[in-house]
Parts: sequence; structure tokens; C-alpha cells
Amino acid sequence: MDLDTVRPILSGLAGAFIATWLGARWTRRRSASTRESDERLLHRYRGPVRLANLLFLTGFGIALAMYAVVPYPSEDPTPLLVGVGLSGWMPILTLWLVPRTRSRSPRDAFRAFAIGQSAPAGVVYAIIGFFAALLPFGLYRMLA
Repeated sequence: MDLDTVRPILSGLAGAFIATWLGARWTRRRSASTRESDERLLHRYRGPVRLANLLFLTGFGIALAMYAVVPYPSEDPTPLLVGVGLSGWMPILTLWLVPRTRSRSPRDAFRAFAIGQSAPAGVVYAIIGFFAALLPFGLYRMLA
């Protein structure tokens, strides 16, 4: 085995270590009273949060299906842009619409979603927002 073969493995292990360390650090920052109210909020919005997580993963499945069904070259980023963009938009729409149908606050649903990811809300919203911003680029490439 040469270094070029081992380098991606070491990079992946380093990334996993950093992600685990960040996750552990972020969860320790909450006080006991905040954790209790967070658990109540997460329990109240359990359904929309689970649905948003499922739809987030579904977007990636759509990207894989587009590569398999539609004859895109493997180096074409269009299916990836569309799938990742849908991975951003579907949870946003779910967390905004589902609580409104039950006369609940979409703001609390977004907060519960961030709590469910065990990450600071700003990080979760930045990732989802970045993913959602990719959808117009993917649709433009697909329709052009």
C-alpha cells in the first residue's frame, strides 16, 4: 500500500474524529435547565423533526437516482446540485408547513430540528441554507 491509497482513509478518520469532538463539545455547553426545556421542545416537535430528517436524506437519494436513471455523465454535477438542493429545501418547507397545520410555531420547530441534530442552531441553519441555495443552480443546469 502506498501513501496515495492510505491518504483518503487517514483524512476520513481525521474528519470523523473532529466531527465527534465538536459534537461532544457542543452538547456539553447546555445547562441542565436548558437541556430539560430542549427535551420538551424536541418531544413536542418529534414528528416534524423526524420527517425533516427523512426528507433531508431523500434529497441525496434523488441525486443518486438521477445519476442511475437519467444518462448524466459521472462528472456532471447537475444531479448532485438538484439532490443536495432538495435536501435543503424539503426540511425547510416541512418545518415551516407542518407546525402551521397544527397551530404551532414554525420557529420552535426549527429550534427543535437544531436540537435534534445536537449542533448549534447557526451551524445547522448555515448547512441547510447552503444546500437550499444550490437548487437554483442545479435546476438552471438541468433546464439549460
